[in-house]
Amino acid sequence: MKATLGSLPTSDDGWAYEIKWDGHRTLAHVDGTRCRLQTTAGHDSTARWPEVDALAGAVHASSAILDGEMLVIGEDGRPSFDLVQRRDPARHPAMFHAFDVLQIDGTDTIELPYLDRRSLLQQVLHPGDHWAIPAHHLGGGAELLAATVDQQLEGLIAKRTDSRYRPGARSKDWLKIKNRTRTEVAIGGFTAGNGARSTTFGALLVGVADGDRLR
Repeated sequence: MKATLGSLPTSDDGWAYEIKWDGHRTLAHVDGTRCRLQTTAGHDSTARWPEVDALAGAVHASSAILDGEMLVIGEDGRPSFDLVQRRDPARHPAMFHAFDVLQIDGTDTIELPYLDRRSLLQQVLHPGDHWAIPAHHLGGGAELLAATVDQQLEGLIAKRTDSRYRPGARSKDWLKIKNRTRTEVAIGGFTAGNGARSTTFGALLVGVADGDRLR
């Protein structure tokens, strides 16, 4: 399930808020003592994240499917997408933030309301050194968004407290509220886009002025 880009709800009634983490969206499939990690494109990413191998031992069920974000924390204490891309487990180990549970012991939980799934997630997963359940907040969206600005975080995800989980759907029951900053950059190069980006660019190489150099 994916969030729709939007703005903060006009009322907190019926909404919960989570920090928007800057990482790789990942599904964790736990089966006995094994944990298989999967990208949103359906690719197996288990080998990329050896730090999370022991996650299955922290799940209080014979099997489960967890949805979350794979993060790497930088020296400044904030998630760094650049470190996620570059991957150096020895210096910057990964952390899996589980924010939803889709199945427990072979029983789907996706039709349960968000708050019920959250409660089950707290029961089924015991936090560890390389995985955690990030907090969710009922109300106080404006104050929490302001705090993410102060901490230079990416923003918030607002989720309706009664929302069901819709696999593969982009729903307005989940809103992505991003903190946007403006800066001037020099474009040094680009790659051609693929798929939905086939008519435009895929990625940009940019530089920010740092004295008489570009960083």
